[in-house]
Amino acid sequence: MQFDRMVTALGLEEHASLLRPRWEESQRSLPSGEIEFLTAAFLRRAAEDVPSAPEGIEAAIAAAATVAGDEALRALAWHYHCFLYGGERPDWHRATHWPRLAEGLGETARLFNSLVLLSGLSRMHAEHRAHGVPAEVIGATLANVRAGLGGPQDDHGPGMSPRNVAWFSNFLRGELYRLGRLQFQFGTFGRPLRAFRHRESRVVLALSEGGTRFRADGQRATAEEEGWTTTLEVNEGGAMGYPILPTGAAARRVVSLPAGEWEEVLTPSDPALWVHIPGGGGEPMAFDACGDSFRQALEFYPRHYPCFAFRAFVCESWILNTWFEAALPPTSNMRRFQREVYLFPCDLHPEEPVHMAFGHHGTPLDLRQAPRDTSLRRAVLEVLEAGGQIPTGGGGCFLLREDVRWGEEVYRRQVLPFEL
Repeated sequence: MQFDRMVTALGLEEHASLLRPRWEESQRSLPSGEIEFLTAAFLRRAAEDVPSAPEGIEAAIAAAATVAGDEALRALAWHYHCFLYGGERPDWHRATHWPRLAEGLGETARLFNSLVLLSGLSRMHAEHRAHGVPAEVIGATLANVRAGLGGPQDDHGPGMSPRNVAWFSNFLRGELYRLGRLQFQFGTFGRPLRAFRHRESRVVLALSEGGTRFRADGQRATAEEEGWTTTLEVNEGGAMGYPILPTGAAARRVVSLPAGEWEEVLTPSDPALWVHIPGGGGEPMAFDACGDSFRQALEFYPRHYPCFAFRAFVCESWILNTWFEAALPPTSNMRRFQREVYLFPCDLHPEEPVHMAFGHHGTPLDLRQAPRDTSLRRAVLEVLEAGGQIPTGGGGCFLLREDVRWGEEVYRRQVLPFEL
């Protein structure tokens, strides 16, 4: 179908520049007959993987029939499917800004994005078979997809949000697995720092990439903030640059790491497993459970994906804000988690702990009515009631695969060969 006809038929003209890339390519592969993921048989099989109430399946089948019978909807559904599951890793930013369909389409508009998401199930099953992924891992991973399909969506339109479609398609592409408490996703380290290990003491020290701006406190500086800029020189003789301490702050002092004493063990281009900490359901971020997840990952990936020789685990999250270590008791799961990993600065927003701690977005939080049932909530409210905002620091971490010795605080207890 011609692109201009599609956007006109669906009233999507203002989104044309977002939707146009690779349109002709997707339409060349559009089946002349039925599209499998829009058939009743496919959706009934999907219900075995992602169960829902019987009326939910019947509604999905009816919506799929409407999409299959409308030339413009059919073409757009196939275009989205090719974008998410056709080959190369998609541009997630583009997918999160896909437009909503007009509410006048009723149930079809509400379920359209869910149909697109589920279209990846065939690819997912093929990936799992090829790598011998155990049934219990598949079940745990798909449980998150079930929660996403059935959970609350945003207020910007009917049905599953484009952001959630983009996120949950990672599961159906076979790129993200839940192993115990944590989720792990294929990726590259991609952060502006390099890690080095002392050849004898095994101490690890990170150096910032050159051109990174920090505030006086060693945290990332915005364009409006005063700051200083790092330099880094790496050659056959070693490395010289500004260190980032395991506590999550850059130090304004140049150090030299001679190649004879230090080896580079992590660079921005190295393969890494990105760690996600799923929320919802009231499940605590239990310290021992997190450690068990890392150990499971060390067994799962070499066994089922031996070609993915990842160098480290990496995570960026509001949970890694270094303020929590000072504000929460020593028994806090979040605080204990931070002490097991090598923290580094990244961009954090001071409002995020408020939003995440209270599930609160948009309107101001009513401090008098806010619950105080956890140490995190009490700590956040103490700052807000004093008229302040949550300090930000750290926000990112890495954990080298050979340093997964959960409970030993490997990076915190090491002794650097110089004072910083």
